[in-house]
Amino acid sequence: MIPYVGCKSYQGCKNSVALGILNVIPQAENFYDLFGGGGSVSQEALKLKEIFHKFKWANIYYNELNPNICNLIKWIVKGGKSTIKEIEKLYLNPLTREDFQILKAKKELKPIDVLAKICYSFGNNQISYLWSKENESNNLPIIKELACAIKDNGVRFGKFREFRKKFLSKKREDKRLKSLEKIERIRIDLQNLQSLERLQNLESLQSLERLENLERLQRLERLENLESLQRLEITNLDYRAVKIKPNSVVYCDIPYEGTKDFYRCNFDTSAFYEWAATRSFPVYFSGYECSRDFKCVWSKINVNRYTKKGGKGIYRTEKLFWNGRTL
Repeated sequence: MIPYVGCKSYQGCKNSVALGILNVIPQAENFYDLFGGGGSVSQEALKLKEIFHKFKWANIYYNELNPNICNLIKWIVKGGKSTIKEIEKLYLNPLTREDFQILKAKKELKPIDVLAKICYSFGNNQISYLWSKENESNNLPIIKELACAIKDNGVRFGKFREFRKKFLSKKREDKRLKSLEKIERIRIDLQNLQSLERLQNLESLQSLERLENLERLQRLERLENLESLQRLEITNLDYRAVKIKPNSVVYCDIPYEGTKDFYRCNFDTSAFYEWAATRSFPVYFSGYECSRDFKCVWSKINVNRYTKKGGKGIYRTEKLFWNGRTL
């Protein structure tokens, strides 16, 4: 729902697995997303329909403990076209490292400020800038060039993603051809196989691939279909304080057991397990592993781009656990 919102782009995002998870969770009157985060699961739940085109869940409840994120979701849901214009402005005016530091120092943040911090921070942690200084010098000029090209071509907001793919594809091809030209010149000039080792320094296309992380911004184009979001009910509570109505299923995207405390919330996993085990309604939650006796009902091998080994993302098995309760 919000740009990171959606998964390849941020730590813990469920964009790539949301549909698989929701297909396992049974139909009910109400669906609760108690650790809503960026809203990718709630947004996917809003679209799911069962037989005869009826919605799988009549009511979708989004809950998020972080007040800034919760307010941002409310702003997106209720903002309409004015929201899209502000997001468009953010996209067309990329943040520099200096801009980001100024934003971090602000005491009172508007929803668009929270969004900017999310989009331009590494792993959406809202603390460190999106790129290292070295990569910033490579990537930021390209993003600014993309923004200018969008303006010059009069591209509509809903077409940003399509235009961006074509733009970056051309940039990659141009860079590849220039690299090949350099390779040929070195070959002709030196006629020495040892000199070809220098060609390794020409492999800079990976910096362009990293721009795929900015897909978090293109995902906001879905805001043009705001009507479905009006079915979303939003709360800012501890998961235990949310009152669950009868005929409901609950999904929890908790901080994963055995992983770094990315959310900096000192989450009590044992207390959550005890809560889930003692509920009378179905509770489903995500994780890589679970030290309690909950049944794994779904799994998918997924790449974690923020946990790297040798510069590459590590493949982990995303699992969905269930407390064994039925409706």
